[in-house]
Amino acid sequence: MQDPLFDPRDLVQVKYDMLRFVRKAGVSVSESARRFGVTRPTWYKANRADNRHWCRPGPRRPRKLTDRIVATLRTSNAAWPELRSRDFIELVQREFGLSVHRRTIVRALAQENTATRAVADPAYEGEPLYMNS
Repeated sequence: MQDPLFDPRDLVQVKYDMLRFVRKAGVSVSESARRFGVTRPTWYKANRADNRHWCRPGPRRPRKLTDRIVATLRTSNAAWPELRSRDFIELVQREFGLSVHRRTIVRALAQENTATRAVADPAYEGEPLYMNS
């Protein structure tokens, strides 16, 4: 607790450090609660809330991409296989007025067919864009 970045007035940080103190340092719940000035029931309540937060499943599909948008992406991909991810981003922006991340488009196109091939995308460094074969 001697960390210069530790702010004892930040309740979220205090609770996180209180939980971490038990998990990483191996200190008992009672000792952690005493050092952070809370009761043991408060510690257990914070622990339950933390576990629920990390165990919550994420979205099953992209929230922004409707079936109509995905169909447009797939049609464009089939008609013009040379399109790059930047082109798809611009298409969605122009046609639907939505700003979407490159990975959202990559995932939508990859879900169409499990047999995908990676196509190098010169517009971006790093991960290749997955397009249908």
